[in-house]
Amino acid sequence: MKPFAAIPLLFCLPLLASGPGDRLIQVPGSTTVIRLLEQSPPRYQLSFDRGKTWSQNLPAQLRILMRYKRFDPLQGVPFVADFLKAPSHGRLFLVQFHTQHLDAYRRDLLRRGVEVGLPMPEQAVLVRMDADMVATIRQLPYVRWVGPYHKAYRLDEGIRAALLRGDTLGKRRYDIGLFDPETDRVRLAAAIRAMGGEVDNASTGHVLVEASLDRAQLLQVLGREEVLFVDPWSEPEEDMDNARKYGGADYVEPKGPLGGHTGKGVKGHIMEGIYSTHPEFAANAWRSAPIGLKNTSPSGHGNATFGIVFANGKKKIARGMLPDGQGYFTNYRYVYGNSNRNALVSLLKKTYHVMFQTASWGYARTTQYTNRSAEMDTIIFGNDIPITQSQSNAGATPSRPQAWAKNIFSIGGIRHRNTLTPTDDYWRRSGSIGPAADGRIKPTLCGYYDYIYTTGYNSSSYTSSFGGTSGATPINAGHVGLLIELWTDGYFGYPGKRGDWKNRHLYLPHFTTVKAMMVNQALQYPFSGATADLTRVHQGWGWPNVKGPYDERDRMLIINENHVLKNLQTKSYLVFVPRGKKEFKATLNWSEPAANPAASKTRLNDLDLHVTGPKGTTYWGNNGLKASNYSSPGGTRNDVDTLENVFVKNPRSGIWQVDVRAAKVSVDNHRETAATDVDYALVVSGLGGMRDKTGLHLSLTTAGNGDLKISLSNLSAGYTEGWTILSLTTSGVLGHGSVCGLEFDALSATTLSWPVSLGNPVHFKATSNSNLFPNKPYSFPAGTFSLLKGFSMDAVSVLVDNAGILACSNVSRVKF
Repeated sequence: MKPFAAIPLLFCLPLLASGPGDRLIQVPGSTTVIRLLEQSPPRYQLSFDRGKTWSQNLPAQLRILMRYKRFDPLQGVPFVADFLKAPSHGRLFLVQFHTQHLDAYRRDLLRRGVEVGLPMPEQAVLVRMDADMVATIRQLPYVRWVGPYHKAYRLDEGIRAALLRGDTLGKRRYDIGLFDPETDRVRLAAAIRAMGGEVDNASTGHVLVEASLDRAQLLQVLGREEVLFVDPWSEPEEDMDNARKYGGADYVEPKGPLGGHTGKGVKGHIMEGIYSTHPEFAANAWRSAPIGLKNTSPSGHGNATFGIVFANGKKKIARGMLPDGQGYFTNYRYVYGNSNRNALVSLLKKTYHVMFQTASWGYARTTQYTNRSAEMDTIIFGNDIPITQSQSNAGATPSRPQAWAKNIFSIGGIRHRNTLTPTDDYWRRSGSIGPAADGRIKPTLCGYYDYIYTTGYNSSSYTSSFGGTSGATPINAGHVGLLIELWTDGYFGYPGKRGDWKNRHLYLPHFTTVKAMMVNQALQYPFSGATADLTRVHQGWGWPNVKGPYDERDRMLIINENHVLKNLQTKSYLVFVPRGKKEFKATLNWSEPAANPAASKTRLNDLDLHVTGPKGTTYWGNNGLKASNYSSPGGTRNDVDTLENVFVKNPRSGIWQVDVRAAKVSVDNHRETAATDVDYALVVSGLGGMRDKTGLHLSLTTAGNGDLKISLSNLSAGYTEGWTILSLTTSGVLGHGSVCGLEFDALSATTLSWPVSLGNPVHFKATSNSNLFPNKPYSFPAGTFSLLKGFSMDAVSVLVDNAGILACSNVSRVKF
């Protein structure tokens, strides 16, 4: 038997005959053709090669999903009061397509002079154009409907209700989101000043304009072409030795170089003021005293959060997660004063090589994705940095708007009663919870809500009662820092240099990978049911854990945004799960630009995680996980979350197929190329083989004269035959390829087709003869591989029995 089925064909359905009522549409200026199928409910197919190949039938989603209302515009548009309608000269419009948003549509609209803004779920986009262009755009064959972007659509619900009641409002301060933050800020600020309004903040690099307006000025601003959405402004508000043990910091510390994993060379930023002369923050051989940037005013609250991350353990019980890490700090009044957090984070990342940031404060609680949520998505997306954010302490869904961002680590709180055992932990209306208004699972992770011993509220004191999600959040930030330390030490196979603590910034993982690894290896509290005290939207994906990734470091598949998909493409990974594994876990996470706060669904691109077990059982990302620790088989794909998981308890041994499917790519998140495509982080654990040499062990060696020696040890009892699969595709990271850690190529396919024989190192029969491979190494003579001088080769060995795959080896690499 062959160990692997054929690699799936990703996008190659044959040309299909049109039905009698079907409609074919060629998108002008492109090779894209759409076929609208005469079906109920309506469906369509897509071809990107002028009709040579077609996608599967895809469902048309005809409603526009707005916070104001969800509606099918051909069935009727929602009522809007006259004074909240778009002005007759307005230039912002919604354009709905017959299909999902395609890059070919965007390019065609741009050629016609239309400015294309953010997608509006599910099949629309916000555009800017002159009103006299509307009739022309409506006639485009791929356009279903065009309508005005009314003032009412751009308003927070509370403000809109006040306007409809006739409240005078008085002069109030607002956060104003921009259609194009790069070009609209100066123009809108000038217009506000000209009408008598006050521009409170319009800083360069900021994604919002903050302005104080009366009722008449607000209505005037709402009709302007620069305005995407308007929220009420608010001031920032704060959110109030077991953590090191439970999350694995004490476990991994003694296992590292330079005296242990204690944050040496890891740089983190606390977005609060501190008392920098506290003895716990003193300089040592690995760090300087805390470095303050911009506003360095002290804060007792910030002093406590800083200590949770960086206290050096002068008082042992107060020792932080990164006692040798380099701490930076800025009082949040700085960004409150100039609304320029984006520029600050960019400075931290590019100039100071800061690797993570944490914030235990936020703007006024809300249940919605707001302009401040969008701001945070923009910051993280643009700077590629992990940021942890307190969910807040409402004991219900009202949370900090930053916590509703898609790219953020939002952190919830669980009471632990000052004990190490998790069995007595509970939520009981402590930290704020999810889900988000659009159904996304929040929080991301959780931490201790109570009894946290840390640095106190001045330059010398301590406290034993710090808590709230203010305490849970820096606990998670410290674990993020430790994971970055492990990564940059090279533990996961990606570039890194153990002991090179001064240059960790050269080896950083993408923030999506950090998030995927933290979620994949989190310690879940057991629960059952959506109403359980520790249900999913109370604990998130669990408690941070660095012991797990350290222990599993050689047995994980990690894709660090190094694979890219275009619309409707699929990337498949075949991984081996050995016997006796307690859990199989797959985690998919991708980065996203900010959404339009007017939309009722914030996800812009739609990737799917789909897993198939050895006997054909299938799992969709997040299916069943809101009500259980483990996934439910079957179900339907998730079209809400940008972080998807499949968790399987006691998985069946054998080959598992993990698919990442690009169901919709509306915006580009892979800015390294000109194409509209998407990259992602994928983490799969509970595996065998990969880089692990404790099981079936393969070794390729050469003396450098064109020879090759193949050695195989730790063979499994009962195998009947085996393969050594070779590959010349070695540009990727060793052990993180798509087939049992190997990157499958034409040579791999050739080796799989070799006939079986005794002693054949490529396809061998089981034998007791000690002089035959695999019982004895096989040596190809000098000169056999002379043509490959300067090239590398990878290989993985696979053993099978009558039931299927029995074992996979580590991936071995040799350079000729």
